[in-house]
Amino acid sequence: MGSGLKSGRRFILIGESEDVWYFLLQSTILHIDKLKTMQLFRPIGLTELDRILKLDARAFPPRLSWQPIFYPVLNAEYARQIARDWNTPDEFSSYAGFVTEFEVEDEYVRKFEVMNVGGHQHNELWVPSEELAEFNAHIIGYIRVIESFYGPAYTGKVESTLLFAGMDALTQWKTILAWPEGLVSEGLKDERLAVQANFAFWNKQFPGHPLLMLVRKAFETHWPGNELLA
Repeated sequence: MGSGLKSGRRFILIGESEDVWYFLLQSTILHIDKLKTMQLFRPIGLTELDRILKLDARAFPPRLSWQPIFYPVLNAEYARQIARDWNTPDEFSSYAGFVTEFEVEDEYVRKFEVMNVGGHQHNELWVPSEELAEFNAHIIGYIRVIESFYGPAYTGKVESTLLFAGMDALTQWKTILAWPEGLVSEGLKDERLAVQANFAFWNKQFPGHPLLMLVRKAFETHWPGNELLA
């Protein structure tokens, strides 16, 4: 359980296509009162990470036609198991698994029954896909990536970026390394997905390298309020 500040606000759904499927938070009267929240987790692959970041890490994207249920899980260990053991061998996940953590208003989320699907830690919520927009409206703060896992076939290619399109993770690293130190932050301002997806990979390959600190600082500059964890 967590807590946060609640403000009076309206959630406006402005479209259902992926590009505009987003909620605008319009502040009205500020109410400073404690808001109880439930901490949830979700294991995702690279494609879903891309779609979440396009929503400013504040909402989960619409489910695909063959995905009738959205499954957040109740503990980090279960999410870690899926991200590590299921996502990393999966081509659709680009051979990577990311554990996300987020907070949802407790009063709202408790309407969903906890479903156990295996061992004692395999507890999850089943949210019908048609209710995901409402679920997103009750997320408090950002969806955070707290752990990253990579399979042997992972390349780190991120096709949706500008400078790094078609480059694997190691080539991206070499490209950043060739930049003057003062240009690292400017060069990365449009490369959020590459940085978010590959920072932990770079950290494993080049632990303690000074460039890692520059990349982290650039991330914090361009996307304040978000965390970049190795």
